[in-house]
Amino acid sequence: MRLLFIQGRSQEGRSEQELKEEWLGALNRGLSKVKKPKIAASEVAQPFYGDVLLKLSKADPANADELKRSSPEKGQDADFVKFMAEAVVELSANKSEAGNLAIHPPPTDPEYVLRTKKPAGEPLDSSDIDDMAERGVQNWSWVVATVRHLDETFPAFSEWSIGRLLRDVYLYLTEEKIRAEIDEIVEGRFTDEPTLVVSHSLGTVIAYNILRKKKRNITGFITLGSPLGIQAIRKRLEPPAVVRPDVSTWINIYDKADIVALNPLHSQSFAMFDEPIVDIAIQNGSDNRHNIKPYISDVEAVSHIHRIVSSGEHQ
Repeated sequence: MRLLFIQGRSQEGRSEQELKEEWLGALNRGLSKVKKPKIAASEVAQPFYGDVLLKLSKADPANADELKRSSPEKGQDADFVKFMAEAVVELSANKSEAGNLAIHPPPTDPEYVLRTKKPAGEPLDSSDIDDMAERGVQNWSWVVATVRHLDETFPAFSEWSIGRLLRDVYLYLTEEKIRAEIDEIVEGRFTDEPTLVVSHSLGTVIAYNILRKKKRNITGFITLGSPLGIQAIRKRLEPPAVVRPDVSTWINIYDKADIVALNPLHSQSFAMFDEPIVDIAIQNGSDNRHNIKPYISDVEAVSHIHRIVSSGEHQ
């Protein structure tokens, strides 16, 4: 039984070996705590696309430095603004269990408030978002302010932010060159052997997109801190996210205080699947509640990984 780890974003400058040691080390620490045998490095593959994503995203017109648009005249700009607006409005409407804090950031663009005659702080609806997209960068300042508000409200370490995650997810979903190169790297590590896929953050979007397109010898699919519950992401999957990967077990582990993984996948996002996704809420102990190491070392994660690996060995 092989394990295939699929990383999230913000790993540029690192290496496949470094990531593999980090993920496997955390997993084995968790396995030791529940008195289960450790997994050998030879049983694990970890494709690395961090440097490729950084290089391609910098060359793309949707790249944002400190969340500022570099090419406002591009036709793609309106869709990017709409994607970001849809995502942050959805995220800001949720409640965090961290201090029972409800986030409702108001539109901060005075011209927008005046034009729509909406009181500051009143939630936006779909027509408001469509209006923002049509007006493009005129409303980018509002989106930037909302993303920054969320980043400040949900503590994050310097390498991670909601805005950058959403930017990279958008590029993967909408730019064929970026998606093709990343998919080629990840798909190159699949074999005919029975494989358990464990993915995190942006990696869950990449893994889902790859697994639903072709039948493979996959014994299980585990998503950690997945943003697939965000409607703005699901609706931009091509074809739309209505195809379940051909796996008997899909386990989604999330923290309700992880701002990009607030929504359980089965109950709200993929309830149409005949074989339901198993959603498991945990407490991720990191500062931003999104870090991979607390996710993959959690007792629920390691117990399911051990169960799937063991069942494959005994077949």
